[in-house]
Amino acid sequence: GVGLILLGYSVTWAAIDWIMSIEPDWFSSIYGMMAGSGEFVIALSFALVAIIGLRGYCGVEDEAFRRHLANLATILLAVDIFWAYTAYSQWVIIWEENLRSEIGWYLERNSALWRAIIATIVVVHLIVPLLTLVWTRAKRRPHLVRNVAILLLLGGMLQTWWLVLPPFHDWGLAWRAPVALLALGGIWLWLFLWRLEHGGWLAADAKPHLSGVKP
Repeated sequence: GVGLILLGYSVTWAAIDWIMSIEPDWFSSIYGMMAGSGEFVIALSFALVAIIGLRGYCGVEDEAFRRHLANLATILLAVDIFWAYTAYSQWVIIWEENLRSEIGWYLERNSALWRAIIATIVVVHLIVPLLTLVWTRAKRRPHLVRNVAILLLLGGMLQTWWLVLPPFHDWGLAWRAPVALLALGGIWLWLFLWRLEHGGWLAADAKPHLSGVKP
């Protein structure tokens, strides 16, 4: 419980210090909450992909698995809606104030390319999960939940790039950003799989199945 409280504060500070500070003349009081909820969506989506992918190794009863999966999918949808609320609230507040010192942040992200990315984020990060996971039967279908979680991971990646890249005006970052994602993400995934296999997270009879899984 204490760790979750510290995580909430540290995520907010990190979002302000690592991302919002790229543009030091601009400030939003809801920015940390928006970035933190987006990270929560990414983390829970990855967890669901991992859980669904490993369910065959863990000896879980199918009905029990579907019931717990529906609960996790409900939490994922709730957090995703909260993320959309914070992102929309930030935009509405800045749009209503219409201050020169604030609207530049959105104008910089209003080119044709970034508008297309915004539309993609809205579809994969909100509309598809909202129309899919709102149904109880859908939340109990592992393959459907997995596919929605993968879309949310894609949407989270695009949102991060939309937050970070526009102020640099350097199209060279267009190839460096995916390379950095693959490099750092590959290292993290390797550590995750290593911990999964050697850290006692799985039952002993499930480990042999993962012995050949290497990133």
